[in-house]
Amino acid sequence: MIPAEVYTERRKKLMKLLGTGVIVIPPNPKMKYSQDKYFKYRPNSNIFYLSGMIQEDTIIVLDNISKKSYLFLLDQDYDYQRWHGRKIDREYAGELSNFIFVYPIHELKQKLLELLKSEDTLYYQSGVNLQYDRIIEEVENEIEIKIKDPSPSIDTLRLFKDEYEIELLKKSASITVNGHLEAIRKTKIGMKEHEIESIYTGYFHFNGAILPMHQAIVASGENAIYLHHMAFTRQIQDGDLILVDTGCEYMGYTTDIARTWPANGKYSKSQKMIYEIVLRTHKICLEKVKPYVKFRDIHETAVMELTKGLIELKIINESLEDAINNESYKKYFMHYIGHFIGLDGHDSLTTNREEITLTPGMTITIEPGLYISDEKDIPEIFRNIGIRIEDNLLVTETGMINLSKDLPIEIEEIENLMIE
Repeated sequence: MIPAEVYTERRKKLMKLLGTGVIVIPPNPKMKYSQDKYFKYRPNSNIFYLSGMIQEDTIIVLDNISKKSYLFLLDQDYDYQRWHGRKIDREYAGELSNFIFVYPIHELKQKLLELLKSEDTLYYQSGVNLQYDRIIEEVENEIEIKIKDPSPSIDTLRLFKDEYEIELLKKSASITVNGHLEAIRKTKIGMKEHEIESIYTGYFHFNGAILPMHQAIVASGENAIYLHHMAFTRQIQDGDLILVDTGCEYMGYTTDIARTWPANGKYSKSQKMIYEIVLRTHKICLEKVKPYVKFRDIHETAVMELTKGLIELKIINESLEDAINNESYKKYFMHYIGHFIGLDGHDSLTTNREEITLTPGMTITIEPGLYISDEKDIPEIFRNIGIRIEDNLLVTETGMINLSKDLPIEIEEIENLMIE
């Protein structure tokens, strides 16, 4: 549990960073599944970051002139609660999140009009929730204001994890690692992709992670060459590789870990050859993760090492220099070497990875991969092989901590897991 005063300090930092204006953080909408049924609610990560609140229709308003923070909640509707459960009341919400000023949601517009009498800048991210976009439009029609997006500033704060966030990410990584171990051990030829996914879902739930980071990527055989293939009904065949990229969400914090293993317990010769290139690249990139290294430099290292391997196997028939300059490698490695993790599996999306320098407190992934299609110019033994290895790392003052180090990556270790 993150102490309430931590949320207060985060709100103060955001106001200081923006310097002026009224800041409004809208909630995620409830998403309809079918007719009158809804998906399980997942709060806007920025609402959670600044308050710890997970209830729908919760809005944060920060005023930089008075330096006051306001929380707006669903009105108490006891008929609604009889059907859907008790909602957090204003008194308890104030205690949970350290808000002095807590109002019912129907007073939002009037409060904004009041605050914006002495401010001409409103920080608001449109497109998150159309219901509240309309309220902001109504405010804008009544008074002249400039609207700016606060997302880059919030992302800057969220890049650096405090001690509480680090502990939650460690727990999330531990659950995800053990979910992978469970799935690898239980894999059988003839299972379907969605059955593999169900192993993770069950393990995550039983260990306190209510939501997955995202719908798991579970790709068997030829499906592994598609980067975001979602689990479906394909039946796992003898000789298939299984690529799973997933992570659990534990108390709001998510990890994102990938492994690729053989359905029958043994990598074929050609699968080993591709796997060893990805593994070699992975290890070299891990060694480069340390403070004050540019993320771009690690990506460029991955590109060079993967391209070398593709040339060695005659999948690419160019010199190393030409293959990199011509971007021939992008046919087989088309994503970045990693991303940030935290409250979102792909955290701080407004941060430019090409320019960022790794700094203590950042949490990132390293995930080289190769995805070989079935085109005729590719040696037949390598066609339809997709492999990705992904670990989650905390950048420290002296280097990094691998949060997912307990999940094997060596070929022999993975094969041994499958015969335990």
